[in-house]
Order: sequence, then C-alpha cells, then structure tokens
Amino acid sequence: MIIIMLKYIIVIIINNFNLTYNWLMDWKVSWDSTVEIVQLLKKAHPQTDITQLSLSTLFSWVTALPEFEDDPGLANEKILNDILIEWLEENL
Repeated sequence: MIIIMLKYIIVIIINNFNLTYNWLMDWKVSWDSTVEIVQLLKKAHPQTDITQLSLSTLFSWVTALPEFEDDPGLANEKILNDILIEWLEENL
C-alpha cells in the first residue's frame, strides 16, 4: 500500500511539472490500482469522452492494458465505477 501511495505522489508531482512519467509505468496494476489504471488509460485513450464511456468498454480497456495483471473475473460494477469516477475527477 505504501508503494502504491508513493507512486501516486510521484505521478502527481511529475504531472504538475509536465514531465513524462513513462518510466513509472513499468509496474503491474490490479483492480486495486485505480489511480495507476487511470493514468495508463489516459495515456492509451487521450481523446476519450469519458462521460460517454460504458462500463463494458472500460472493462475491455483495463484488461487490455499490458500492465494489467489481475483476474478479470474479479471486476464488478463498483470497481469499474471507482475507476471511472477517478478519471472524471482528474479531468475537472
């Protein structure tokens, strides 16, 4: 948990200074890695209108991420909504 929080803090700092954070994206993510998943999705789908994004599309995108290393069967509506909410909040 501490490592995930440190990575989150580093991503925020780097984003605030408009630096690339590609070197941070070499870790593996799971359904618990909401912030990291959002960062990866923003990079993979930068022009997405997330207000029109369906949960099934979001599920497909998350499970297609090369860094994603969790059981797709563990996904549920709450997890997908948490990812979507995080993505929406980052775009405010």
